[in-house]
Amino acid sequence: MVRENNTDELQSSSALSDLIKTLRAKSMQEQRKFDRHLSEAIVEITHPSLGLVEYRARDLSDGGVFVKLGNNIAIPVGTVVKARIKRHTGLINVEPIDMQIVHQSNGGMGLMFIR
Repeated sequence: MVRENNTDELQSSSALSDLIKTLRAKSMQEQRKFDRHLSEAIVEITHPSLGLVEYRARDLSDGGVFVKLGNNIAIPVGTVVKARIKRHTGLINVEPIDMQIVHQSNGGMGLMFIR
């Protein structure tokens, strides 16, 4: 009888874990205000404590960009940086723009345009 209870608890725990993952995924989707588009851009980030560092963009939207860390360091969430975005056709923005690091996940960072 004890064995059955442990099995039920494990199944219940697994179901709860699956539910939490589903709710988190839906929550992230609902928070997004802009559609994401895959991008082959390079994002040049400058900050007094880092100098200039180049990151590869994974996707880009009207609200911001997600960059892959690669061998670069993650910048703390909340940090405001200057950024220039380059595509194979040239710079998208000549003058650096302010962006804020809003999250870190999946080997990268999300940056939001500051308007």
